[in-house]
Amino acid sequence: MNKIKHLILRPISKHRYWMSAILISLLVGTGLVITNSSYLRDWYILLTYKPPQVIINLANNDGMTAYAKQLFYVNRPKLDSKVVFETSCPSGTHQSYVIGCYHGGDNGIYLLNVVDPRLNGIVAVTAAYEMLHAGYARLNSNQRYIIDKQMWSFYQANVKNTEIKQQMSVYAATEPGEQYDELYSVLATEVASLPPSIENLYKPYFTNRSKIVALYNGYQSVFYARIQTINNDKTTLSKLKAEISSLNKHLSVTRQQLNTLKVQINNYQATGNIAAANSLIASYNYDVNSYNVLVINARNFISKYNATVVDINSNVLEEQQLVQAINAQAQVVLSKK
Repeated sequence: MNKIKHLILRPISKHRYWMSAILISLLVGTGLVITNSSYLRDWYILLTYKPPQVIINLANNDGMTAYAKQLFYVNRPKLDSKVVFETSCPSGTHQSYVIGCYHGGDNGIYLLNVVDPRLNGIVAVTAAYEMLHAGYARLNSNQRYIIDKQMWSFYQANVKNTEIKQQMSVYAATEPGEQYDELYSVLATEVASLPPSIENLYKPYFTNRSKIVALYNGYQSVFYARIQTINNDKTTLSKLKAEISSLNKHLSVTRQQLNTLKVQINNYQATGNIAAANSLIASYNYDVNSYNVLVINARNFISKYNATVVDINSNVLEEQQLVQAINAQAQVVLSKK
């Protein structure tokens, strides 16, 4: 049974260069080597398959070369709704969101039709990602041995991006033994700076690989922005809460002082000691003014606190909406936290 390769989304740092001059000349053009049987099969499929315009647009948006388009179209790529997509690319039980998959042996590429405009580019990146699985499958064992070793050395030494690390960890759990195949797609679509020896691996597929990485960074930044805003707002809430708590304590102390002074003034007045009562009135009025200022400050902090809560809820809701857009499984319940 042919394996299914998934693109798993898990919401950019610069990387220092690493290269092997010996391997550069060996790897140029390796993606173009195909067997006669593959050629004949491709020829027949392409003779009978006419890609829909939406699929052509994806290939063009990715800047796929003629060879890459051949790999893409041979797999008769489909852009499906959530219900249909889930039958072709089951997500399993792992906490992740599958948005594309490749059925081994060139038996199909399936893409989730993500329509949220805030995630513009996610389908194009997924198309490139899955097409590269087809490209990797056509490398012979010697080519894979050289490329795998080179990619893995670069990944371990240079890739520090937390999201990519988490993504590779998910693949290790869901597709054990397939880390090189996945890394072949990950580096091409998600890592901006690659050493020339690895960059050359992808020239047979793309006219401008940086465009795909820019699309990837674009939709990832949508998630990052909301997560960062939520974290910043939570920090603000913590500070405001501390300020409000401090003001409440000050208000409590001031209120007690006012009550004590008032009792003293009332007692002096009741016993006819008007002079003593009048000597305390100025102090009492000063404390009343101070108390009122504290009340205004407390209200301002409470107002800021409530506004920050509203902002957090809004961003949490948007984040859930974005997750909903890429979740092919059961509908996400949108609720405020």
